[in-house]
Amino acid sequence: MSYTFGYSDSIVKGMLSLRTAESHAKFLDPYLKPGINMLDCGCGPGSITLGLAEKIQPGQLTAIDIEKSQLAIASNTTKQNNIDNVHFQQADIYNLPFSDNSFDLIFSHAVLDHLINPELALQELKRVVKINGIIAIKAFDVSANFFYPQNPISLEAFNLYCSSVTSGGGDLSCGRKLRSLFSKAGLKNITVTAACETSGTPEQIKRIANYLQQWLSDNEYTQKLLQDGKITREKIKQYQQAWQDFGNDPNAFCCGIWCEAIGFK
Repeated sequence: MSYTFGYSDSIVKGMLSLRTAESHAKFLDPYLKPGINMLDCGCGPGSITLGLAEKIQPGQLTAIDIEKSQLAIASNTTKQNNIDNVHFQQADIYNLPFSDNSFDLIFSHAVLDHLINPELALQELKRVVKINGIIAIKAFDVSANFFYPQNPISLEAFNLYCSSVTSGGGDLSCGRKLRSLFSKAGLKNITVTAACETSGTPEQIKRIANYLQQWLSDNEYTQKLLQDGKITREKIKQYQQAWQDFGNDPNAFCCGIWCEAIGFK
């Protein structure tokens, strides 16, 4: 199992610049108590982990990811910010190397939506959270995303981006299913909210357009399609031009939907 979008420079830089505890884990604030023992499951380069660790000090935060390169970046990030209450460890969400009832709070961001079997992952999270402990999940609902203006080429480009998720067994509509997934896992007192991530200023539009152009060049999914002859370099250039045009359009706007679930064991 690996992250659907890969670990290219554009992906990592996008995470580091756009995702923080304040922007992507604000719904957790009422539960981030000083001194708790917390697990960040799928921490990536650690941009969210950093803020979570600060909020629970002197509590301990264990941050895991399947990819060693991301753990190295995350570890350096926390050291540069003098955060010393985080332990990083390589681990698989389907087979966590922790005892039953180990954590007060478990958080996972943008992981379940990329999994073939999110139900199995939730059962494993439930195993390692304490009785009456909290599981908090944030998942994209890509099916609810929209951008304007659009044309046939930009729609093709967006669908290519989405197909990188489904090709690995991910679910573009995972976010809206969180309440159902939590209920099936036997969690209690479930609450689900949603947050919009918008790009509406010229700077924000250029940033997302630049990210999507770069993604077309350096992600593993597109490279495999090229190797298999399922897409041409000319088509990729057309997609990149479409995103460039979008980034330069003074009327452009886009919106992404994140769903957020809290449940108790």
